[in-house]
Amino acid sequence: MKKRTAKAYQQATNAQITTGRTRERIWQVTGVAERDMPRFDRERAMAEARRHVNGDPLVKALVQTSVDSIVSTGFRLVPKTGDNGFDQELTEWWVETRDTLDIRGIRTFGGMQRAWQTRKMVDGDVGIYHNFINQKGEHFVQTIEADRIRSEKFDYLDQGCEFDKYGRPVRWHIGPRPKDQQDIAAQMKKGTPVSADDFCLLAHWPGERVDQLRGTSMLLTMFNSAQDVREIIGAMLQKVKASAFLAWLVKTNPSPTGTVFGPAEKIKTGEDGVDRRHRRLVPMSMADLGQGEDITEMESRNPAPEFERFLRFIIRYMGTVVGMPLEFCLYDMSDVNFSSGRMLMELCKRRWRCEQMDLMRPSSAVYRSALQHAIDSGAVIPPRAMMKRGKDKTILPVIFRHRWGTPAWPQVNPQAEVAAAGDAVAYGFQTITGQLADTSDMSLEELVAERKKEVDLFKAAGVDVKVGNGGTVAPMADATKPVSPGKVQKPAKGEATDE
Repeated sequence: MKKRTAKAYQQATNAQITTGRTRERIWQVTGVAERDMPRFDRERAMAEARRHVNGDPLVKALVQTSVDSIVSTGFRLVPKTGDNGFDQELTEWWVETRDTLDIRGIRTFGGMQRAWQTRKMVDGDVGIYHNFINQKGEHFVQTIEADRIRSEKFDYLDQGCEFDKYGRPVRWHIGPRPKDQQDIAAQMKKGTPVSADDFCLLAHWPGERVDQLRGTSMLLTMFNSAQDVREIIGAMLQKVKASAFLAWLVKTNPSPTGTVFGPAEKIKTGEDGVDRRHRRLVPMSMADLGQGEDITEMESRNPAPEFERFLRFIIRYMGTVVGMPLEFCLYDMSDVNFSSGRMLMELCKRRWRCEQMDLMRPSSAVYRSALQHAIDSGAVIPPRAMMKRGKDKTILPVIFRHRWGTPAWPQVNPQAEVAAAGDAVAYGFQTITGQLADTSDMSLEELVAERKKEVDLFKAAGVDVKVGNGGTVAPMADATKPVSPGKVQKPAKGEATDE
């Protein structure tokens, strides 16, 4: 019996090892340099990634937390034409226009940015048709999911793109949206070609292959680990449930007639024909035990103390795929101190800034297309200084100059970090512009203008507002005077203090 059990266990172990080895291989055929993953395998990985996001709370949390950190509610547009009055006009026009650009009328501009970043992470890439003009001449933006970027439905090598000899896209093909799996006509229909000037592909390039044409899912290398975590948690839950039943260890002396619980105990014959003692346990039950007999409650040892540590290690391993530390994924900073928390945040910022820079490209394409259409339709009238002289009256490129204000990230210890930033600026190690890049979506010029507006507003209302350095209180007029690092600025004569 023991030999058969050992053999069965070895066979099960070998099967698990074999399964683990084979599932590491995500795709079957390696393509040419431009197509490292052929279309069918890329769509297979895409479907697997969607399944994990929809069914695995941990994978969902990794993706959503990443998108929250990179996009938040959306980027803030700051026109930079050089004409302050026209910049303000463009800002007001953009605020009124941006949330009406989605062709489906469902998402705001910030919502579209979140969708683009999510689809890039999960599907590998996403298309943004940023210059869609309907029959009424209205301008919209159409988001195209990766599986619709195709020319032929069943072409193994079709990547939905035509490119020149230098690898630059010339035309993209957008397939129709099937109603369901039974809509064979839509699935067989060829994609509609659109100019690459009106279409932008936001893609994840694993390994930064410069000749790769289509992106692949960012979660590709996470599939095995996510499956392991689910299996481990599932197995432990079964052990915990099994241990949740109240169990007793009874030690009795051999007695053919004696009973442990007295008259309340009954002898019942089980289905296997074996007689067993039964006693319904109620509060304050009393057991009649003889010398050397004992009843002890069996305590559960599941989960083991090392289980959480091992599970956290696997989750940390998974988070490296998207640059997300365990502490941010689980919203748990209890095991790190201030220095470690700052280090983790700084490492995350580097990853998030790269993603933000990539997301700015389709966002800027949408802004330029929307502004061009607004100028052509007369909704926006540029100043004469920004128009070329001549019959064509074309606009100068300066009108499209802008920047994006990206969401700032929270500080681990605001008081300590503000104090450190103040000392860094005072000693000349850092600039205010550099500090704003980490803590705000404003530039220095925008901050000064906004601050002046606030000061003038408070003064006009007769409200006495005081600011200081390093936690001290000082009159607003004195806040512009330089203060030596570490030196406490004394309040002006007659001014009240917090003491």
